[in-house]
Amino acid sequence: MEAVSTGSDAGLRARRGAINPQHIEAENRFDVDATVATMKQPRYEVLPYRVKIEGHAAVRKFLAGHFAAMPAIVTTADRFYHADDAVIVETHVEGRHEGELEGIPPDGRPFVVDGIGIFYFEPGGDQILGEKVISDMLGVVRQLRGVSARAFEAPPPK
Repeated sequence: MEAVSTGSDAGLRARRGAINPQHIEAENRFDVDATVATMKQPRYEVLPYRVKIEGHAAVRKFLAGHFAAMPAIVTTADRFYHADDAVIVETHVEGRHEGELEGIPPDGRPFVVDGIGIFYFEPGGDQILGEKVISDMLGVVRQLRGVSARAFEAPPPK
């Protein structure tokens, strides 16, 4: 894992740099309590699903449902970028489709997806306020439907 920083406080970066892997490891263990414990104000914004989940109870329910739908996923964090009020994390997720997702019944098909997690912090704080997830959901859906990825083809010039 490589860290790239735009901030100046090495101690704060180190504390934030320690909490992010704890959060991801808790998610990988499907441990709802440990995941929520890394967050001061539990909040997820999952752009591929166009949802915002806020508060302890709502985040716990979301995580339990997410873990049930995809019980065989593993997220690895490749790079961390530190900003004044956020840590941006490049992620790689691998898993098997073992629960219904986007109306697609489970069939055990493997999938991989790369993404970005933006973890928000209070200025000077080291507890996560929320996470924004950005990933290629279209690519995941294509994989789950058995459709091969195709390269982008620009339309011909007019």
